[in-house]
Order: sequence, then C-alpha cells, then structure tokens
Amino acid sequence: MELLFLVFGVAGLWIGTELTIGSALRIVKQHSLSEFFVGLGSSLPELSISVSAILKKKIRLSVGNIIGSSILDTLLPLGIAAVISPVLFGREFQLFDLPYIFMLGLVTLFFFARVRGLQKKEAGAILGLYLLYLLIKFLQQ
Repeated sequence: MELLFLVFGVAGLWIGTELTIGSALRIVKQHSLSEFFVGLGSSLPELSISVSAILKKKIRLSVGNIIGSSILDTLLPLGIAAVISPVLFGREFQLFDLPYIFMLGLVTLFFFARVRGLQKKEAGAILGLYLLYLLIKFLQQ
C-alpha cells in the first residue's frame, strides 16, 4: 500500500511541477520578464516536501531533502546539458549570481554547523538574503 501511495505521490508531484512551471512561463511571458524567475521557482516541489516533513516532525528528512536536492538540482541538469552542448555563463552570472549564492550557501552551512542548529532568527536572515537577491534580480530586468 505504501508503494502505491509513493507512486501516486510522485505522479502528483510531477503533474503539479509541470502545471507550476507552465503557469510560471506564461506569467513571465505576459509580463515580459526573464525566464530566470521560472528557474527560481523550480524548487517548489522540494519546498513542499520539506515543509510537509517538518510539519510531521521529520526534521532529518527535510534537511536531507534540502541538501540532496540542492546538490542534485545543481549538478545533474548542468552536467547533462554540458555533455550535450557547451554551457556558457554570462559575465553578470559569474560576477554577481554565483558569488552571492555561494555566500548564501556558506552562511546557511555556518548556521547548520553550530551546536544549536538553525534557529528562527537565522532562518529569517537566510530568507531575507534570498529575498534581497530576488529584489536585485527583479530590479535588473
């Protein structure tokens, strides 16, 4: 029975992801925004899984999902794309996006590594830094 629930859950997650990304692409095109913003929203399935795990008091599952999906979502698509065709990054990405995201990752790792773990204030700081990143990217459009 659990296997059946898993299969239906994964199928629902896949369908929800397709609907979310498709809707986001239409919104981006309607408002003449960059598809970059769709990429920022592509982690919504991981977010929903992590929030659900936290609500069920499965903190380790949530953290494992975040770390695992961050590594997989970064390396697998990029690696596959680069095998098919060279992947070129713009100067802005190299000078702003990559260092900012790297710094945000280091801040998050610092908070995780402490004995008391990630607290509400630290989580607020991480969210604030991410929202600042989104604001800067939006203003650059």
